Amino acid sequence: MARTRDMTTGKPVPLILAFCLPLFAGSLLQTLYSLVDTLIIGRVEGVTALSAVSAAGWLDWVFLGLMMGLCQGFSVLAGQRFGAHQEAALRRTVGQSMLLALWGALGMEAVSQLTLHPLLVLLNSPPETIAMTETYLRIVFAGIPLVMGYNLFAGLLQAAGDSRTPFYAVVSAAGANIGLDLLCVALLRWSVVGVAVATVTSQGLSCAICARAVLRLPAMRTRREDRRPDPPVLRALLRLGVPLAFSNLIIAMGGLVLNGVVNSYGFLFMAGYNAASRLQ
Repeated sequence: MARTRDMTTGKPVPLILAFCLPLFAGSLLQTLYSLVDTLIIGRVEGVTALSAVSAAGWLDWVFLGLMMGLCQGFSVLAGQRFGAHQEAALRRTVGQSMLLALWGALGMEAVSQLTLHPLLVLLNSPPETIAMTETYLRIVFAGIPLVMGYNLFAGLLQAAGDSRTPFYAVVSAAGANIGLDLLCVALLRWSVVGVAVATVTSQGLSCAICARAVLRLPAMRTRREDRRPDPPVLRALLRLGVPLAFSNLIIAMGGLVLNGVVNSYGFLFMAGYNAASRLQ
């Protein structure tokens, strides 16, 4: 059961600390996704597969950053409605956020799959790794709706003062990711396909946990009319979400430029640089 908390009452410092500590721990755990992927694929499949997976980082971040920015913006308006005890407006905000998240996920899914190969060529991907990187990212990008769903539902829970449920979701997903990496890569020897399958499956688990918690909150249980397009609410959500998404996109573009330069030195140089970047 989601544990909501009214952040507008009580002593601010204890409230903030109790809310932020699970966020901090969750952020650390989320780094396990990339670290475990890098560790297992490198030890089991070798440097070529390691290069292929690690080279996908900034391209993955382009769409991940967009999704995170949008959903963080959506959660701001939901948090305002929750704190003001405006239940009808909160349900409408949740319904419209779901609409935007669905449209955004479908759009990013189409763009990511259509532009993937040309982008890898533009980024000077070495011939030894480009096919493996493309295979890995096509599977990971297929999970975009799940990642969007997790970010949306986790943001809505946090808007209601619940930062613990998203943390538990990340803990569960990190554990699943490690187990599936060992199964799919070390035992089944699926190489980069195994890493991608493990990542997408664990993302789906975290999305399901947060979605279930949101659906159990009466204040966020939307009705059909809440999910019909409401232009004023849609505009309000986009005004909050688009600037955050755009700032993440700018960071990702800088990373892609650097990635293209690194790739031009060959896959061995690329593997060393990207392995170090994962630790950073």
